[in-house]
Amino acid sequence: MKVAGSSTAPFGDASSTIRPKIHAKTFIVLASVCFVYAGQTIGIIASGILTQPLGILFNSPAEGVWFATVINIFLAIGSPPACQIADYWGRKWILTIVTAFGFVGTVVISRAQSMGAAIAGFTIMGIASAGAPLIVAIGSEVVPRKHRPYAQALVYASGTFAAVAGLLMAGALLRHNHYENFRTFSYVHAGIFAAATVGFALVYDPPRRELQTTLTAREKLGKLDWTGYLLFTPGLVLFCVALSFYKNPYPWGSVRVYVTFTCGVVLTIAFGIYEWYFKKDGILNHRLFQNRNFPLSIVLMFVEGAFFFTVNGYLVFQIATFTGQGFFTCTLHYVVAFGGATAALPLVGWVGSRFRTVRIPIIIGMVIALVGLICMATADSSTPRPDYWIFSLILGISAAWMLPSIMVAAQMSTPPDLISETSGLLNAARAVGSTVGLAINNAIFNSALFDNAPTKVAAAALPLGLPETSLPALISGLIARDQNALMQIPSITLDIINAASMGLLKAYNIAFRDAWILSCTLCFLAVIVSCFLFEPENEFTSHIDAPVEKDVLESQATFEHISNAEKPHIATTHFE
Repeated sequence: MKVAGSSTAPFGDASSTIRPKIHAKTFIVLASVCFVYAGQTIGIIASGILTQPLGILFNSPAEGVWFATVINIFLAIGSPPACQIADYWGRKWILTIVTAFGFVGTVVISRAQSMGAAIAGFTIMGIASAGAPLIVAIGSEVVPRKHRPYAQALVYASGTFAAVAGLLMAGALLRHNHYENFRTFSYVHAGIFAAATVGFALVYDPPRRELQTTLTAREKLGKLDWTGYLLFTPGLVLFCVALSFYKNPYPWGSVRVYVTFTCGVVLTIAFGIYEWYFKKDGILNHRLFQNRNFPLSIVLMFVEGAFFFTVNGYLVFQIATFTGQGFFTCTLHYVVAFGGATAALPLVGWVGSRFRTVRIPIIIGMVIALVGLICMATADSSTPRPDYWIFSLILGISAAWMLPSIMVAAQMSTPPDLISETSGLLNAARAVGSTVGLAINNAIFNSALFDNAPTKVAAAALPLGLPETSLPALISGLIARDQNALMQIPSITLDIINAASMGLLKAYNIAFRDAWILSCTLCFLAVIVSCFLFEPENEFTSHIDAPVEKDVLESQATFEHISNAEKPHIATTHFE
């Protein structure tokens, strides 16, 4: 008899002798966390798809970037503390409370009468995103470790399916410029959050963990990384806000951007020094870094965040600009992307579990993503419309291969008792990546557009008799697609408007190309990084880290006792 050792799995390969019988309770819990994740995913989709409609409706097109920014800020700063607190007080009420904020936020959005009120609603809803790492942690820890790729694929499939439903609903409601219908969309979203909050609170009732029962409230409070929170939270907030300010509307050299960015960087560096030298069991618990897979997964999740939110912000925008198709038709391209991801996720789960691999799916996903990003970077106003459907499908399939596999790679390479912290830091890295990527892309896009639009439009319109003094009004009207404003410009004609529109498209060609190039570069580097991951094959066992069924928990405790009792005998037999 031989028992294989493992650095993280409690029983190594020997646990494969146990065949846990997962009953209905486990599947109900999985369904409940998937429903919560669906609500959060629709919120992310709303932050992208409502940006332009609300910007036009409230006459504030530049402020829509804050929808995604505030969600990412709460995901970044809220995930690590929420995960630490959940370890000591349990996952149930932490996730229930933050999900309830999602309901409140969507109600505020539905009643918004200004861009400021809409941003406030997204800010409140963003608190719910702090529970995202708990969702993926619960999804992994309640099933056998060898089935984690399936579990993560299921969780993310619930998100992609919800995204398809949300996009179809938004596209149908907002088509033909009926932007006021965003309120109906938000009402439905609020109902999903309400159902998710109540449903999870009712069905998730796992056995209490050791840390919940052995420590007093005072001891639990003392275990939390308060100094880390005080440095980490304002540091990341200031860093993300500064990047969002850049070119929106402030230049890099402005005091508002420079001071905010500098303070954020200084606090973040101070946080890193504190965690590395003075707090070994804080947010950056040193036990997480026992092998290279976890830090590499952090880098890969950062890139995935930048990739996803670039697609979220620019895919439909570019298609609408270059093809002139209506809002609903353009939204269908996003539906194709998420539909492709939903279809690919079962295969991703099977490959990971069947071949005990995380590196291969991640490499496949990064390569496919790079192909899709190159396609979007080279697309312009002359690209045939059918090509955009293919590009959308490629981008969606790539995300299906990347996201669940990166999460499994990190979770399989860190101690089981730190699975929530692992998931929290990965989600924080994704949020920071999306904020950095989106801010830089917005700056690149806006800079290229506003640098090239005057010259391109002038070259097309001035020879037709438009006064030079009318150029600013013409450009503003074309970008806002405001026909009434265009027709009020002195000396304007339909020929001038058509020629100027073609000139503006040339400026958009340059702006979109430059924005996609950044994501192409990051994705190419991520392909190289993913090659250095190692395969944690010994971690794909039958052990369940946190069963929700008491009989499975008791049977594993019995096996652990027997396994430990046999170890001296096994060692003697081995040496003989």
